[in-house]
Amino acid sequence: MRFALTTLAGALLSALPLSATAQTLRIATWNLGFLTEQPDQVNADFNGPVAVRRSPEHFARLARYAERLDADIIAIEEVENEAVARLVFDPTKYEIFLTNEQDHQRVGFAVRHGVVHQKNPTSLPLFDVLGTPDTPPTQRSLRQALQMTVQFGGLSIEMLAVHLKSRCAREPVSTANDHCPDFAKQVPVLKAWLKEQHEANKPFIVLGDFNREFEDIAPQGNGTYLVSDDEVWKEMLSAAPDLVRTTAGQRSHCWGAYYAQFIDHIVLDGQAAKLLRPYTFYQMVFDEQPRSDEEGRYLREYLSDHCPASVLMQQPKNP
Repeated sequence: MRFALTTLAGALLSALPLSATAQTLRIATWNLGFLTEQPDQVNADFNGPVAVRRSPEHFARLARYAERLDADIIAIEEVENEAVARLVFDPTKYEIFLTNEQDHQRVGFAVRHGVVHQKNPTSLPLFDVLGTPDTPPTQRSLRQALQMTVQFGGLSIEMLAVHLKSRCAREPVSTANDHCPDFAKQVPVLKAWLKEQHEANKPFIVLGDFNREFEDIAPQGNGTYLVSDDEVWKEMLSAAPDLVRTTAGQRSHCWGAYYAQFIDHIVLDGQAAKLLRPYTFYQMVFDEQPRSDEEGRYLREYLSDHCPASVLMQQPKNP
């Protein structure tokens, strides 16, 4: 299993002056929860009510949160097309790149103008273990990944935005249910990508909705907990031993800790991790405070059930 290794050849780069002098780079991930302007069509294709009709005010709220997040690169998930993404990310500030597929839930990047990056990010269809690039939205697929090369801190960093199969967050990957077998097919694809970058000595960052809790937390009966690495995280480490997970030891406070453990992660290899500014991991929570379970469901549907998470990278100091 081989992936095309992208380069920073001049013809592939969007090299604007701003990024050349920027001292920091904030990177983030945000699952926007079936971001679409045509929910009726989505629901028909999925044979059920999976998407809601957001009003202009809902989109405006999301746009205000995107402005507050103020990230330079955001891995975005569950976005139907570029047009709806631009309702959240101001097109005067951001470029939008999405995977080359027909899925209603696409993966991509919102990139601030001025960041030096590959002009045409690469879709990786191998991550969609159930579909092909031509699979129509009415058929089941598992979302491609998107790879983009970014230049920062003297490094050419491969960034990979992912959205893996849901509903196998903590079960053993070998569980014979309706979800884990498909998730299990994606794990070796991710491992192969990690191994290829590691063996090529390429700095990289993988970020997005992994749909997996990378820590096993077991109550010990005396008010303490035993925390150990999840089996998928161990598999990832076997492919690239120097991985750094910015969510390690963190707890999610999204919607009042409705989901206490992270499934959205930002993972860096050792080279890229050297550019991390310490203690800058940040989960942006929503201002809205639901007063009932019903209101909580409404807010999670019309805004998102995921809160964006980010970290700050900084240029190395001159010796």
